Amino acid sequence: MNKNAFFYISVLIGIALVFGACHRVKPQSPSNRRQAKDSIDIAVLELNRQLAISADRQLTEMQKANPQDYALHEFGFWFRKRVATNADYYKTHDKVNVHVTVFTLDSVQVADLQEEVVVGGQNELRCLNLVLPMMGAGETIEVLAPWYQAYGPQGNDFAEPYENLRLIIQTDPQPEELTDPAAAAPVNCGSDEQASDNQ
Repeated sequence: MNKNAFFYISVLIGIALVFGACHRVKPQSPSNRRQAKDSIDIAVLELNRQLAISADRQLTEMQKANPQDYALHEFGFWFRKRVATNADYYKTHDKVNVHVTVFTLDSVQVADLQEEVVVGGQNELRCLNLVLPMMGAGETIEVLAPWYQAYGPQGNDFAEPYENLRLIIQTDPQPEELTDPAAAAPVNCGSDEQASDNQ
């Protein structure tokens, strides 16, 4: 978690403790308890808003410092297709075998995942439902994901809460591509140096 995240969480905890201490003198009515909860909810929303702004700024600066053919998605993540094929794009409810390699922004690999997912389903990696409709079988996309498009404020076993990540997302080739030597070879859209990340 970055320093900004620690700062905002500390502020939120402080607000909650002070608010609670100021209301211990007498029991609260249900309406007062609702007001207290609403105040905390508002503080959490503001915390997330500030951390989202910070994440967007960090990834924009990173992309400018290492200019490549990334594009900015309307929902906040940067992406570039590293391997393209002629396969049709996936649609909602399609089942897809994906291989996701997860890196910190310092290029430290923290996870190597292989799983079957449903496009539009409940996927832990939040950006998957946005990335897969831009992909077909046998393709690879690299993503610079802000925390809100990665593993969220809660994180998981390998991702810290509010952590921005770099992802290499690959889809399995079509079955005929595995056995047909005449199938068209995929086009590598990335540099040789970047492709080494995927080994």
